[in-house]
Amino acid sequence: MPIPSPQTGEVLVKIHASGVNPSDTKSNLVAVGVDLKCLSLV
Repeated sequence: MPIPSPQTGEVLVKIHASGVNPSDTKSNLVAVGVDLKCLSLV
């Protein structure tokens, strides 16, 4: 994937790490019809 070039008034930020909130992931899965009973609770 090519590195984007920032335009005037923009900055390019390098991300080293990111995270996802588990409750957001589960609510998104429910929204698309995934049955949460098939997911591990561990």
